Amino acid sequence: MKVLSINQTNQTITIEPRYFTENTLYIEITKESSRDTTSQIALYSIDNGVMTVNFDLVANEGEKFVFKIIDNNNVIYRCKAFATDQDPQSYKLTNNKYKYPNV
Repeated sequence: MKVLSINQTNQTITIEPRYFTENTLYIEITKESSRDTTSQIALYSIDNGVMTVNFDLVANEGEKFVFKIIDNNNVIYRCKAFATDQDPQSYKLTNNKYKYPNV
């Protein structure tokens, strides 16, 4: 699962696709709660066998999405994503959910 930031509209994810291509890629984004789907051209770069994909998405706290990255009607990658205002590098599902008593 990928973690997206709600504080920016330009999102970036790093993936390892099923195969690499030099064709134009499209990203299909489906919001899980409403099943609304949008499609847009995905800007990408490949470095050391890892693809970095940039796309635009406005998300609210707690929203979940399903992504498909498509090359000529072939899905080269799919994943789920979660939007939060926490730093993606230190994201914790239980952040501010539990309070432990001082012992």
